[in-house]
Amino acid sequence: MPDTSSHYPKKISWKELQQGLFYAEVQIPHYTFNISDKKLTLIKIQPQFFDAEIYSALVLDSTKRTIEQWAKDFKLNIVINAGMYSLVNTYYPVGYMKAKNNIVQPNLKENFWAMACFNTNHNKLPSFDIIDMTIEPYDSVYVYYSSMVQSIRMIDAHGKQVIWKPKQLIYSSMIVIGEDNNQNMIIAFTRTPLSANQMSKLLLQLPLQMKTTMYLEGGPEACLYVETSDTVIKKNGSYVSVTFPTDTNTRYWNLPNVIGLKCKVHEKIN
Repeated sequence: MPDTSSHYPKKISWKELQQGLFYAEVQIPHYTFNISDKKLTLIKIQPQFFDAEIYSALVLDSTKRTIEQWAKDFKLNIVINAGMYSLVNTYYPVGYMKAKNNIVQPNLKENFWAMACFNTNHNKLPSFDIIDMTIEPYDSVYVYYSSMVQSIRMIDAHGKQVIWKPKQLIYSSMIVIGEDNNQNMIIAFTRTPLSANQMSKLLLQLPLQMKTTMYLEGGPEACLYVETSDTVIKKNGSYVSVTFPTDTNTRYWNLPNVIGLKCKVHEKIN
């Protein structure tokens, strides 16, 4: 299918769900598989209005939960994947992780060059940041953030696409997290399968002003949950071209680690 810049949406119609929280869906102009709704779901978050942390089953009670259950149990407004987890021991993340000042995975993963950081105790640092580790070492800010997770770059700190060259090209449902030039958190989800390079190109072609962006998860595990006083958004992935080539998944899978955001003042979940 042709893939030219003229096919990309030039405007995003954001809906404000509450102060500091915005939602939009845009049509995906290029895809390989004619599957699902062919839409990209976007969540834009102004970090100053939210408390954000990583919630880990190992740190808490060794109980995996769906993201909806994570939201209910911990009164969270927004929950997404906290990166990939090991298939050998499914409680452990693949990359480095710190959750609420507890080390979940101490080892840095080779070639994972992005580190998402949440909840700073330093008044000169942003409350949310994604470090491009090819430019800035994560340990320069390690002590200043209570939650951190490492994963694969899709867009670098200069707003340039990081081209993936996997041994086998994979198309999947996908969720990613990034930041824009105004230090907003941007979450992007698609159920329609894309390659990582298709996703990063799409984010750069949209009027988002994206910079450092990282992959979180793909396939049926990729998911998004948003709840405010009058809105609930539920998204779950399905298709993976290599291991799960079907669009039939209709449920949230249990996850060992999630990124959870809670509104600081208004719209808290009762």
